[in-house]
Amino acid sequence: MMRAARALYALGLLGMAAMILRAGDLGAIFQPVPDWIPAPRALAWLSGGVLLPGALALLAGAFAAQDGRAPRFAKAERLAAAAIALDFGLLWFALLNLPNTLATPKETNGWEGCGLDLVALAGAWIAAARAAPPAAFNQLDGIGKIGKDGPAGLLGERGVRLARRAFALGIALVGINHFGHAQDATVYVPACFPAPIAWVYLTGAAHLAAALAIFTGVLAPLAATLEAAQISGFVLLAHLPAVARAPADEGQRGQLIYAVALAGAAWIVAATLRGPAKPR
Repeated sequence: MMRAARALYALGLLGMAAMILRAGDLGAIFQPVPDWIPAPRALAWLSGGVLLPGALALLAGAFAAQDGRAPRFAKAERLAAAAIALDFGLLWFALLNLPNTLATPKETNGWEGCGLDLVALAGAWIAAARAAPPAAFNQLDGIGKIGKDGPAGLLGERGVRLARRAFALGIALVGINHFGHAQDATVYVPACFPAPIAWVYLTGAAHLAAALAIFTGVLAPLAATLEAAQISGFVLLAHLPAVARAPADEGQRGQLIYAVALAGAAWIVAATLRGPAKPR
């Protein structure tokens, strides 16, 4: 399951990178850039330039044999996942979304943007955390301390647990926005579904319930699997038909590609809860 989840995540990231680099604009994937930030086009190229090779490395790793992997390739995969995690965590979340969201805290759309960043971050964080034992990063301890274990504390199974909590916080923020802007979200409900507003509330409540379960560990494997299935359902029932109806619409394509990456990240989280990690 983990290999398929990582492949799905990497394919979504590849699509995101292609759209960002082609447009020279993070807005192609609905990532707003505040007016006070200089050189937004250069920032888009930087982010796309991280996502493209990083996604290729993750995709190659997803299909590589688990046993006998060359140490050099494993290191490249680990560094690629770490770079993607930094892109989503420091650039998208901390620099581009969080300041504006804190400036207008009552606007839940901003919090949803932060939540989506955290979901995307979780997939890369887990890939980096699982790529090598934390001891591989002990040489970083002289640069700065992150808890008593230094940067290594963000890796290994401890890092996986932290990434799951980031994911739980992310889907909680998304769920809150289902209630804050419920009417706007009805456009994503398939036309054949009755009572669209009820589906928005239901899926928002499902996000919140899954977040609580994953964060507390109560029925976490089931909750993570159902959450991943729900996000995948959005891809299949909302975004794919929208692109099929308007194949030239860049906005619809961007939403589909982003949703694929988020679904991949959700399945990665679910896979970490299905049993102990296999040695790499």
